[in-house]
Amino acid sequence: MPQSLLEAAAKLDPPEIWQLFAALTKIPRPSGHEQAVGDYIVTLAREHGLEADKDEVGNVLIKAPATPGHERVPAIILQGHLDMVPAAGPGVEHDFVTQPIEAMVEDGFVRARGTSLGADDGLGVAVALALLCDRNLPHGPLRAVFTVEEETTMRGARGLNPQVLDAPYLINLDGEEDGQVYISCAGSWDWTLSVTAPLCPPPAQGVALNLELNGALGGHSGADIALQHLNPLKTLGEILAELSCDEMLWLSDCSGGTVRNSIPREARATLVVNRGRESAAAKRLQQSFERFLQRHRSAESALKLNISVQTQLPEQVIGCKDSQNMCNLLATLPHGVERWEERAGVPETSCNVGIASLSKEADGGTLQLIVMVRSLSEAGLDILGNRLKAVAALVGGCTAVPSNRHPCWLPVYDNILLEALRRNYREISGRELAVTAMHAGLECSAFARSNPKLQMVSTGSCVLNPHTPQERAGIAGVRVLYDTLRQTLSAFGV
Repeated sequence: MPQSLLEAAAKLDPPEIWQLFAALTKIPRPSGHEQAVGDYIVTLAREHGLEADKDEVGNVLIKAPATPGHERVPAIILQGHLDMVPAAGPGVEHDFVTQPIEAMVEDGFVRARGTSLGADDGLGVAVALALLCDRNLPHGPLRAVFTVEEETTMRGARGLNPQVLDAPYLINLDGEEDGQVYISCAGSWDWTLSVTAPLCPPPAQGVALNLELNGALGGHSGADIALQHLNPLKTLGEILAELSCDEMLWLSDCSGGTVRNSIPREARATLVVNRGRESAAAKRLQQSFERFLQRHRSAESALKLNISVQTQLPEQVIGCKDSQNMCNLLATLPHGVERWEERAGVPETSCNVGIASLSKEADGGTLQLIVMVRSLSEAGLDILGNRLKAVAALVGGCTAVPSNRHPCWLPVYDNILLEALRRNYREISGRELAVTAMHAGLECSAFARSNPKLQMVSTGSCVLNPHTPQERAGIAGVRVLYDTLRQTLSAFGV
């Protein structure tokens, strides 16, 4: 039976970390709403005799002086982010700005009831706080930087005073795999594709069909993109584009996805077809969907298509030709892994069609698609960005506007901190620490620009399905991570 994390935390290993994480789940902290959790951490640090404050953008900054005998040891920064991705399951109503996360323990994992958990990166923050507040841990000068809005704009990392990073070493605690350390990460680039078309009344003898695609697994658009989880938005685009080749249709609605950095779990559309053609259109859509599933059967089979007749016609729709263009645009957009990094065994470049919406205004209806590109190379970002512009150019009146470009973090192999972590992990676990790259964004990329000499690593413990209601944090690996970090901090530079 599931047990409340608040009740079970003291019995989990190590209890100091799980109790801190349990406290964080009680403080709402979606991106852009980190003030309360920041205040809590500042108060906690001061209660433990540490110097703590916030900077102008809301980042929490902490300093812990060296313990006796370690004053000459080089300073190390511990780093994580305060915010979390708000994701609720189908039918779950949860106000992430005002309501806490209901975390529970079950079968060796911590998960939330119906929502994302926030272990990304609440668990990393809890690990850092446990290290900072450990009075029995000998260490050199320690600093902590907990940033805001990592999941959306990277405003915290980009707004950080470079003097805060004036240290030789940094450990980022935003990793999501047991026994792995990252020395490189993907950059990212957001693109918004918009196409506006005139609105018109639907055909008088038309019938409105509602399409709902749901049951997809979704996932993190970086960490899970290689799993080939089906994207309901792309599926919707493909079956509608195929239908529009032979049937006249008028779009009234097209939507799906909630955040740009998650693979969507659902998609919806409302379209009008000529009366007498509704059965044929529904059959054609279902057949296209079945063929699509057969082609991608190895990816997942949970995606379902539901088609129903709407009792009333919408007042306004997109014209037939423009509707076809919009369907073709959605079908043509790239999604998934574009290129692999063979040495690291991770995707090099990928694309995620994350959000779609169709709005109606006085000047027409606008389909807006938000796409996130990731790559381990700046060239990869450029190439896929150019492709998105080319796709937009093929659709009349479509614009492709980039924003929020975040740089790649390039690897540095001659890294003393990395070698210390590998050595201590081997002694504690009896296993080798895997050194790899992350096909997702880490704030290390922004830090490297502020201080190119900063030697960094990123690590963490098992977090499955981040950015989704299925997010779970493994319990077993946290002890090994904690002991590895404690041993590294106590012996580093001595």
